[in-house]
Amino acid sequence: MPPHGAVLTQEDSVTPLPDFPRNFGPRPRAPTAPPSALFRPPPRRLAGRLCRVLGPVSLAAAAASAAAAASYSIHDLGTPGLWSRARDINNLGQVVGEAQFSPGDPGHAFLHSPGGVLQDLGTLGGPSSRASAINERGQVSGLLRTGDDGGHRGFLYSPGAGLQALGSSDRPVKVTAEALNNHGHVVGHLVGDTGSSAAFVYSGGLGSALSGMSELPGLPGAQGVALRAINDSGLIVGHAEVDNVTGRHAVVGTLAGGFRDLGSFGGRESSAVAVNQRGDVLVNVRDIDANTYLRPYLYGSDGIARPVGPAHAYTLFGEDLNARGQVVGYAQLQPGSTEGGGFLHTTEQGFNFLRDLLPPGSSWSELSAFAINDHGQIVGDGVMRDGGVRAFLMTPVPEPASGWLLVAGILLTVWRRQADFARCKG
Repeated sequence: MPPHGAVLTQEDSVTPLPDFPRNFGPRPRAPTAPPSALFRPPPRRLAGRLCRVLGPVSLAAAAASAAAAASYSIHDLGTPGLWSRARDINNLGQVVGEAQFSPGDPGHAFLHSPGGVLQDLGTLGGPSSRASAINERGQVSGLLRTGDDGGHRGFLYSPGAGLQALGSSDRPVKVTAEALNNHGHVVGHLVGDTGSSAAFVYSGGLGSALSGMSELPGLPGAQGVALRAINDSGLIVGHAEVDNVTGRHAVVGTLAGGFRDLGSFGGRESSAVAVNQRGDVLVNVRDIDANTYLRPYLYGSDGIARPVGPAHAYTLFGEDLNARGQVVGYAQLQPGSTEGGGFLHTTEQGFNFLRDLLPPGSSWSELSAFAINDHGQIVGDGVMRDGGVRAFLMTPVPEPASGWLLVAGILLTVWRRQADFARCKG
């Protein structure tokens, strides 16, 4: 077994990591039922009619659905000004990011709901704002810039309550809110007047200043911790500044206490950037000799690190993953190549650039992917033919809602293997 943090040498191999912090929280399991309850065949006469009438149609639809699984449609989310960028999407299809809402402004956080337009979330009097994450309740976390000197505060937006600043305006504390879970817990990091950083969690309350915010214990011996993501079980991930020589290491921990150093994965530095509800962690690895990234890893709740993407890409880093382990990010396969761009990596289809998933003749180029939800919908930004930068939403074709045809085909296939198979053929 290779040492902790070692890089895999075979492209398709997996390596167990014995000190992975497993079982950080309860993992919900769907209730199970015996196969006879799930696939009980209908009455013999009805089964025959179903198979003769619907079988060919549903099975053909299932085959077409599978063939189109790697295809996506793309939708321009628009902009009131010259540009927009999408940064996250929830399972309801709500998208957040930043956009120019008037000529010359440096950008405001936005919320976009299906069928709607970009909603300006405001700035609370500052010059600009940026949304970074959204949960299933429609709550949004992000950053408020307080001036031209780089000062900023975090924010939490809640439907009905509006925008709330995280961090005090009368203290030299910079608060960066990176992510939130479905319980409304916001995580990120804050920097005090001494320049030291600390991880924080905001766990509720609508008071001003730092009410509801708590600093989390850091990694022993490290100079600071910055958090990037949190799931509903309270698993938190990010990176720690180990020291001036070692640099950053990916860390994982819980709200209940402490972090664990995940090592460098054989590179110069590593950083955990996302975690799904199963507890799988997406880790980026920086190269030792250059300012490029080795391929990322899915650091599983089962204690196994699985590589993402091609082994010999010039630079490759992940941005997000969903509950199915699908990963989006950015890749450049060759140095100096113009063929880089956003990618999608799935267990079924492997690695694909986003541009290769769009219909031929698409007007989009230079696509960047920043988030993916559990339905496989992807958001980011790209360049239109007129040169404008726009936020986009990519949706699998056929769309997730049409999956009932595939289910019907599978069920009818099972029924046909029952005792009524001969009757169906008649």
